Amino acid sequence: MNKENTDIVRYTADNGGEIELSAEIVRNLISANPKVTDKDIGLFLKLCEYQKLNPFLKEAYLIKFGDEPATIVVGKEAFTKRAERNPDFNGFEAGVMVYNKNDKGFQMRPGTTYIPQCGDELLGGWCKVYKKNREKPHEVTVMLSEYDSGKAMWKTKPATMIRKVAIVQALREAFPDTLGGLYTEDEIGENQYAAQNPKNYASVPEKNNLDRLNEKLSADMAKIPDKPSKKEPVNVNQDDFMNLPEEQIELPFGNNNNQESGATA
Repeated sequence: MNKENTDIVRYTADNGGEIELSAEIVRNLISANPKVTDKDIGLFLKLCEYQKLNPFLKEAYLIKFGDEPATIVVGKEAFTKRAERNPDFNGFEAGVMVYNKNDKGFQMRPGTTYIPQCGDELLGGWCKVYKKNREKPHEVTVMLSEYDSGKAMWKTKPATMIRKVAIVQALREAFPDTLGGLYTEDEIGENQYAAQNPKNYASVPEKNNLDRLNEKLSADMAKIPDKPSKKEPVNVNQDDFMNLPEEQIELPFGNNNNQESGATA
């Protein structure tokens, strides 16, 4: 971090651009979420500088959900660029997991090819990352059901999206020193929109399942006849909530071999 002014960070990004960031710039241009703390911003500044990320080109986002620590979200290209710079990187293979309903067969296919008209059902994605200093690759599989939001690119190109999730997870596992703690917007799951539009999301407070359950119970109690006009809010503690049978809970939200980069895709 530049010591000339402790409030400003200056560095050269991967693309050669000169970046200047400060807490004020982050709050005004990158994350207007009022819950973002000075500590969150400080960590964001340091990681952007260390990883040579350019947040103005959407290489990095600062995302805050509720009172949880902020998460730095980056693009897939940031992962592949950093992997390419590592001398031990030796390419990767990636594809999709498909179940065919006609022959009842399960396949780990390279690329993103699956044909629903032929009975194919997309189940997930997979990736293998090879390193020169390891005999076996780092292998990762991810399930489509855990990430598919049914919106935007997930609706039109689910195979491409789930394969990308598998790639970044495998790269992060293979190179934890440079990629550990970094996530792409595709891994955010149901919060994908917030990752792509952090300013729009900033005004929407996070509500967890317990908050929503309490709201529903309070609303239901208000409809019960022969009750005092003054309604007291109904609260459910974490232990009671965890012990409730699933059928008794109704919540207003849904349930949620080719090598690349030195090899073929």
